[in-house]
Amino acid sequence: MASTTGYDGFAALAGGGDQIGADPEAFFDLGEQTLAFSVLRGRGRQSGADVAMPVAQVVRSRDGRVVYFKTYSDRRVALRELGVSEAQLEAIAP
Repeated sequence: MASTTGYDGFAALAGGGDQIGADPEAFFDLGEQTLAFSVLRGRGRQSGADVAMPVAQVVRSRDGRVVYFKTYSDRRVALRELGVSEAQLEAIAP
């Protein structure tokens, strides 16, 4: 499910299933933004096959409102764009 844009995998999962949800794994405080690692889960509409895809999500808030939200289907791309390594991350409570 790799893509150059980072969104093809998410679109395939979202468009092909009748049940979709996200299970949060960890949250990281990066100062002005929060990074979340989650697993999107779905079930194929016709096949009934269970599908899981790890994702990263970046959220920025201002005055208690979300002003930026981006989902990455490849966590490595998110880390690269944020300029951090997984070893530098320290989990925080949700």
